[in-house]
Amino acid sequence: MFKKVKPILHEADVAIANQESIIGGSQLGLSSYPLFNSPHEVGDALLDTGISIVTNANNHTMDMGEKGILSASAYWSQIGMPYTGSFLSQEDRDRIRTITKNNITFSFLAYTFGTNGIPVPANKSYLVNVFDEEIMKKDIENAKLISDVVVVSSHWGIEYETTPSDAQTALAQKLADWGADIIIGTHPHVLQPMDWITRKDGKRSIVM
Repeated sequence: MFKKVKPILHEADVAIANQESIIGGSQLGLSSYPLFNSPHEVGDALLDTGISIVTNANNHTMDMGEKGILSASAYWSQIGMPYTGSFLSQEDRDRIRTITKNNITFSFLAYTFGTNGIPVPANKSYLVNVFDEEIMKKDIENAKLISDVVVVSSHWGIEYETTPSDAQTALAQKLADWGADIIIGTHPHVLQPMDWITRKDGKRSIVM
């Protein structure tokens, strides 16, 4: 299914993908709406297509529970695909992913507004990054210490709305003020306008 876009993606220095469905693997039982589970081979296809890193924080991250996240994370590691947004452990979560291209180091963070009402175990918040402004601010500050460009993927907004909500705009400004250079919005399933945000340090961030 990626055949026609593969040549385009391979031209990019860095290509990021939001993997909306967990790749828990066929052993957990493949499934579609409302609880998604995809085969491990989706990971192989993304790697072959030229994706550099995947984000896994979205409203379907908990569809297969902890076992789905652990299976997916282990497979991403097995094939050498960097991932962020959901993790194997707290230690795994605390290791900020970076990619260096053209002597520029990019760091990648990802968060979601929620998990469709499926609770994240209280003692295992590392399984998926859910919006928590204090934690997000600290993560961005830590990412700035080890990279030139901080990229934040934010799973937000209202499905099929072609303009950002007030909540999106407000959070985007906060992310920028905290130091995010590139903000990638996911979830609406349609394109929304890109925009530049002037942040409190006078620099500009882009939200897309």
